[in-house]
Amino acid sequence: VIEAVGVPQTWMEALRLVKAGGRVLEFGGCPPGTSIEVDTELLHYGEVTLMGSFHAAPRDFERALGMIADREVDVKSLITRRMKLEDIVEAFEKLSTSKRELKIAVIP
Repeated sequence: VIEAVGVPQTWMEALRLVKAGGRVLEFGGCPPGTSIEVDTELLHYGEVTLMGSFHAAPRDFERALGMIADREVDVKSLITRRMKLEDIVEAFEKLSTSKRELKIAVIP
């Protein structure tokens, strides 16, 4: 299970959704000082692995942008639609309701 929202409720929901022997990656960052409760039985007897990840370091972004600029990675296929800036409200509606829209490029 990959949690990418960064609120305590979704962190705990990820732990409820994982199957025995599975892994939970807490990717979304919660605010500093946030805590959650973890059922130790889940980790111990359920053999669940709980992991955290802090997105990416600046050097990772630099490398990724270089790979995109050098066309080592094709990102054009990630854009599922292009919309005008004046249609941005519609763009957000589509992103929040459609299962087919992955990334919408907003063109000024």
